[in-house]
Amino acid sequence: MAPPESRAESDSVTLWARRLHQEGKSTAEVMQAIYGVDLPAEAYALDRAYAGGLDLPLVRMVHPWELMGDAARESDEDWSREQEDQAFALWPRFLPLLQLAAEDAIHGNHVIGYDLEELRAGKPTIWGCDGDIPPEGGALVVVGPSLLAVLHEWLADHHRMLDQQLRSPANRGFGSIRDVDVSEVADQLRAIEALQREVAAS
Repeated sequence: MAPPESRAESDSVTLWARRLHQEGKSTAEVMQAIYGVDLPAEAYALDRAYAGGLDLPLVRMVHPWELMGDAARESDEDWSREQEDQAFALWPRFLPLLQLAAEDAIHGNHVIGYDLEELRAGKPTIWGCDGDIPPEGGALVVVGPSLLAVLHEWLADHHRMLDQQLRSPANRGFGSIRDVDVSEVADQLRAIEALQREVAAS
């Protein structure tokens, strides 16, 4: 099995995971080997939802999603790999997952992810930073109690802001908000709520 240093570069993580899968390891076993812990049910639920067509205004990192069988990309892959490599170099226990768009909403523009040590203790707490993984001397902060909770809070605030703008007398002309823009985010919010119920029932 590859040494832990294989996480130092994104490409080596992919090769490591591919070899483990070829050996017949399950996805959970691959996660355990690479990260020292399997990911929570909510991460798998979100990945299945994406495979089923869910589209959210965010950017997913290459890993761990690629290791779960999802080759889809919503980002500049080079940027994503830079974030992963930077995280491993400075905070190896931090596993970046997503960058949230809708910058004006709460947590907007944040790169968020799990703390692997907390996952091993059964805590799916989400940590993050505003913008790119900060340089040495920067800080990661707690963003919320779980991935789906953070996504819900962020989308709810995004929806609130869009709805407020839609109702504003100033909402006209170029760049104005339409009913469909608000309803689209409402649908996304309901999809996250459905995932929360699914995970809670599992």
